[in-house]
Amino acid sequence: MGSVAIGYQAGYSAQGAYAVAIGYQAGYSSQPANSIMLNASGVGMTGNTASLYVNPIVQTTAQTNLLYYDTVGYVVTTGTTSGALSTGIITASLNTITPSGGTLVLNGGMTATGSISAASFNTTSDYRIKTAVRDFSTDTITVDTLRPRFYHNEVTGKDEVGFLAHEVQEAYPFLTTGEKDGEQNQSLNYQGIIGILVREIQEIKQRLAVLEKQ
Repeated sequence: MGSVAIGYQAGYSAQGAYAVAIGYQAGYSSQPANSIMLNASGVGMTGNTASLYVNPIVQTTAQTNLLYYDTVGYVVTTGTTSGALSTGIITASLNTITPSGGTLVLNGGMTATGSISAASFNTTSDYRIKTAVRDFSTDTITVDTLRPRFYHNEVTGKDEVGFLAHEVQEAYPFLTTGEKDGEQNQSLNYQGIIGILVREIQEIKQRLAVLEKQ
């Protein structure tokens, strides 16, 4: 009743009322009513609640690595067809994905509460995404207002050297996000600090060159 099935054997057997199944054998058997199932490929992807199930991973079975909307916690999570997880995206395996060149592309932002490790990082710096470009001097932006700190990072469990975002925010709010004691942790654009350091070094070298000529 009022159900939609698109794809070979999608919604094949006992599809629930007002359910939507799209893809090869998506919602193959006993798809629950009022649920939506999107399956790139795989076999017999089903579920047991009125929810959203997405299987974007090319594999021979659909029992793992599903994106699943949990109607109890109102979050998108991962798990098996029974929606094993219910507190957010805690773990997701990409072992079955072999993208071209081994590259994962995200057309959007990504936030991580833990650490991210990589052999190298590149930051988009094309002039076409930057406007109001202008030089600056240390008369207006200087390292003098920065306060390096030594601290213990509770997330990484390591002692580190760096800055406190709210202290940097007092002088350079454009280098930070969030607010002190806000709901979300503040973050700091450390690469922006590199620009300040480079400009400071350049001006110091200019002063030294003048002194050497005297």
